[in-house]
Amino acid sequence: MHLFREKIREAVDTVFMATYGYISGIANKIPYGIMVPKRIENLLVAGKSADGAVKVREIPDIMTMGQVAGTAAALSAQSGVSPRLLNVKELQKVLKEQRVIMDLPTTGPSHAGERG
Repeated sequence: MHLFREKIREAVDTVFMATYGYISGIANKIPYGIMVPKRIENLLVAGKSADGAVKVREIPDIMTMGQVAGTAAALSAQSGVSPRLLNVKELQKVLKEQRVIMDLPTTGPSHAGERG
């Protein structure tokens, strides 16, 4: 379990952030690699059945994982490569355009001048 956490933290192929329940500020980077089976080509696994999906707990996270899998499948079909060979940087670019959160913000929104 500890090794998995380190792998998640250092993932360069992060495709979304999974929340941790209702605890503010705690989230895990979920790598594309957990959705690509090791022995089966042309398949993506989304949801709690994905390898290492122990960090994907909440329904919104599972929905986002489905969005990532669908986007990856579309890009794979368009480029004529299997999901395993998909350019993850291109996938990340498209997911950012779709406003998928891949990292925690470094600063919060500016509330200067606002009064409640």
